Amino acid sequence: MNQTIIQTPRINNIFISGRNNDQALSYAHSIIEACPPGEVICITDESSSKNRRLFTQLEKLLKRSNKSDNSSVPVVRVSATKYIVDGKLSTKALTLETLSSVRLTPYTQKNIHDVQDITLQMALEDALISRKTRYVLFANTHKAFNEDSDHDWSDRTLSAWKFLAQSTGIVLVFDHVEKTNTKNASQLTKGNEYALGN
Repeated sequence: MNQTIIQTPRINNIFISGRNNDQALSYAHSIIEACPPGEVICITDESSSKNRRLFTQLEKLLKRSNKSDNSSVPVVRVSATKYIVDGKLSTKALTLETLSSVRLTPYTQKNIHDVQDITLQMALEDALISRKTRYVLFANTHKAFNEDSDHDWSDRTLSAWKFLAQSTGIVLVFDHVEKTNTKNASQLTKGNEYALGN
């Protein structure tokens, strides 16, 4: 299997377009497991439904090799769908949902408006470290990175996710659907590009 890697500075991208589900799953899983702590990975395909299936299966595979117990939650998967309104992702709500997924949050959706972003961010960092979380999967984020998205917002969001990954040692994975974005995936992610070879 050939692999194309282009060295650029920020976020890694896995292209799975045109491959069957088993190939895509095996390839994405092997790269994610091999990633050092602090990496952010974008999985790119032409199909949002294929990405949804892939994320569900990735979660199962990662949980199989990273068992949780009462004190640790090594794998977290959060769907961003309900936090995207008119193409805008509420990163505050997504942060709270992630906190809930690691079973360590003093906040709720009702009182989230009273909490400053930095306070919520610090709580999430502490929780991910405390729960020994290794992988965070943000599924269905592609709708927030479409052709109508504010590019400054996109850059700020991706920078925040990169900082979160680096400060906590997690590997953070999110999805991108190529056909919904006027930018190509390499422009969006600006990182290492992994393409399945023939």
